[in-house]
Amino acid sequence: MKSKGNKVLILLSVCGCVCVAAVILGFTAMIRPPVMVPASREILYDDFGYTATNAYKKSELGGEKAPAGKAFYVVTAKVSNHAVRVDYEFDPHIVWLYTKEGRRIHRAKSAQTAAEKAGIVPSLAKVNLHPGESASQTVVFLGPANLKEVRVGFSTWDWMGNVLDNLFGGNENILLEVKRQ
Repeated sequence: MKSKGNKVLILLSVCGCVCVAAVILGFTAMIRPPVMVPASREILYDDFGYTATNAYKKSELGGEKAPAGKAFYVVTAKVSNHAVRVDYEFDPHIVWLYTKEGRRIHRAKSAQTAAEKAGIVPSLAKVNLHPGESASQTVVFLGPANLKEVRVGFSTWDWMGNVLDNLFGGNENILLEVKRQ
């Protein structure tokens, strides 16, 4: 009976240590500052290259007006498949936008739709990239109107992808100057 109690105690101790380590690693990952990469350079994850090539802001897009103090940020992102045999599906939802200080700027779905219907931006769609192919997507965000620079990140697994990138990747973001159009 005593040895069964010891096994349970050991198992609980191991589980507790694993949980503490996971919390410490997660916290460390979340506070690690990003590395700023110029727009001319790709961020490489495995065989795939990610970059953002353009960002501009508008107070009105496709007939939709931004709320007071806000602007629409239109970002062009590109993914290149450098693999030899593997296809890659470029989902535009992996493109994330942040202020220079790191506050997330969310997508403006209704402005995206209005801009697509007006022919201002191409329709968002998942794109299958064969080896050697590249594709660009244009994504619309809504953020503070006064931004002069934005950071573009790519998150393939949502928040978990960000944590893993912070831990094992370079935690790289592309810094873009925002143009006015």
